[in-house]
Amino acid sequence: MCYYLGMSLDQHDTIDLIVTPDDKEKRVTMVITDAGTITDPDARLEALSEKLKYYFNIVLGEDFRNKYHTKKLSDVVIEVRCVSAPTEKMLKITDIIYPGKNDGEYKMQVRFLRADGLPWILDFPKTYNKATNS
Repeated sequence: MCYYLGMSLDQHDTIDLIVTPDDKEKRVTMVITDAGTITDPDARLEALSEKLKYYFNIVLGEDFRNKYHTKKLSDVVIEVRCVSAPTEKMLKITDIIYPGKNDGEYKMQVRFLRADGLPWILDFPKTYNKATNS
């Protein structure tokens, strides 16, 4: 499997990748690639926020809904594929919720993955005892 990480967070008005649902994942997956070109944490968060707003507006559009057969925001998930670990502030973004709505149908999940598609595991134990595997 190959992942193209040529896009950057500062390309706010570009959709990096859309993956249509399969039998396992029933939702449309929109991918944002964070190729590591923005190193300042605040600028990186701001760029991600702008890109998420763009994706949100695309998903709300009639063209997207018709093409991908989505009826509600929860039919779409956004994966942020990062070359370097997401910041703590980035990881606090777990959903995008339609203003004024608190129903699950009106929110899109946001998840952070490594460039290879595996989840980021950031809470490693400080010590590891090889004898006890703990």
